[in-house]
Amino acid sequence: MVLELLEASEVTAVSVAEVKEHLGIDNNSEDSLLHSYIKAASSAVENMTGRVLLTQRWRQLFVGPKLPLILLKRPVVEVVEVKYLEDGQEVIWEPEEYGLLGFKIEGESLPSRYIYVDYKAGFGVGPDDVPEDIKQVIKLLVAYWYNNRSEVTKVPEGFKELLSSYRTISF
Repeated sequence: MVLELLEASEVTAVSVAEVKEHLGIDNNSEDSLLHSYIKAASSAVENMTGRVLLTQRWRQLFVGPKLPLILLKRPVVEVVEVKYLEDGQEVIWEPEEYGLLGFKIEGESLPSRYIYVDYKAGFGVGPDDVPEDIKQVIKLLVAYWYNNRSEVTKVPEGFKELLSSYRTISF
């Protein structure tokens, strides 16, 4: 199985202004640093939970799959297109021949051993769509890194616990 990010979100779940308010910073001298921490914290949250914060488009390749096809990036918003290889040519698997149930693609049978699924996943297109508790964890993680920047540290276990209700289960 191969995953490829086709289209990322242009915005972040938390703004630099929100982080500065959280940290009590009243100048712009470290905005670039804070923005990089926000991006890193957002990625860490996505990795810890298996969820996409803001809508992204992904392509997932299945080789020799079995039904149902499990989409790894969640929450799944929509399946854009499903293609398979037949005699070296890409063929569209018509939506009438499969169905999306949550994060699983169900069907009567698989048309091929090589299937590409293009889909969108995420809580929504803007910061207001991201759950507040996830946004709070991002701010806390940015604050942790900001205050401990002279150390190379991994994400403390406590942050993982704050996100435990959002973790996805892999099959």
